Amino acid sequence: IAPVRGRILAADGQPLAQDLRSGQLTIDFAKVPRSRAFLTDLAAASGIPAAEFESLAESGAKRKTWLAPLDGPTQEAIDAVRTAWRADGVSVASDGKRAYPFGPSTACLVGLRRVLKGKDGKPEEVMTGLEASFDTELSGVPGRREGMTDRTGAFLVSRLVGEQRPKVDGKDVVLTIDTSIQSVAYEALSHAVDDYKGVNGAAIAIDPKTGDILAMASYPSFHPEAPNPKDRNPGGYNPAIMSALEPGSTFKILTLAKALDEGKASMSEIIGCGGQMAVGNRAIIRCDMHGGRRAHGPVDPVKAIAKSCNVSAATWAKRVGRDEFFAFIDETGLVQKPGTGLRGEARGLL
Repeated sequence: IAPVRGRILAADGQPLAQDLRSGQLTIDFAKVPRSRAFLTDLAAASGIPAAEFESLAESGAKRKTWLAPLDGPTQEAIDAVRTAWRADGVSVASDGKRAYPFGPSTACLVGLRRVLKGKDGKPEEVMTGLEASFDTELSGVPGRREGMTDRTGAFLVSRLVGEQRPKVDGKDVVLTIDTSIQSVAYEALSHAVDDYKGVNGAAIAIDPKTGDILAMASYPSFHPEAPNPKDRNPGGYNPAIMSALEPGSTFKILTLAKALDEGKASMSEIIGCGGQMAVGNRAIIRCDMHGGRRAHGPVDPVKAIAKSCNVSAATWAKRVGRDEFFAFIDETGLVQKPGTGLRGEARGLL
């Protein structure tokens, strides 16, 4: 008894991934009634021509699975025929197909689960993203019952069989993602990457009070339900967690934070920026040109951050000291994997 795979939900309860109620018909011809009326009834229920069933039965075929997906009402009709004819050789198994309502906008994050036919004819699972990371929780546990059917088609559990276990459906996984922010982030990101002819891009929105990730968009993406040969990123590469990116001037904020923490800077202090600063005997720290000038003049920490003043940041860092500064970088966790639960996370580099 196959369990229902759990859903992946956004914070507002909207499904980002869920099972489609579709299945595939299998017939074991040695266990079904050898009756044209039965095959006619089964054809009417399944939509598969009766002549196809008759041809297979007459050719001595043992077992056949039709890969075309069957929707819920069709499965119920087949089940009614199976019960009426007590046809143990008729079964409908879930084809494992999933629906991804937000398509490419969440594909690199949520990933996909697809069941393909392997080289040996057996089904093979392909999983990426959160579908892979939380497969254990999403999968559930199959159940098992053994017994027989009576003349009305009712199933009777055998008391002689020791192992009778109910199925356990998979658990739902609830994310912190806000679908509205995710959709807007993906749309804006896609335009930016295309407009500036970028290779790829990532956009992350985080609640600064809780650390919750409200959006994690990657572009280019792919179509999780119907893979397209024209997809530029069929493997679901997610630069938001798989790339190591230089923080650049955003790191000045952390430099200031450490200096304030150590009492080596204050928010009222004024630093005079002459445009460059010597460090040791070799290095010269220079500020970027602004309106043809490098020097920012006297700046407080707020203006230094706003103007991205390298002289101010270098001054704060020197006061903190090399060993303390490197220890601080390690304490921030920036050189560790982020721990999002996604596979393929990159470590920071220092």
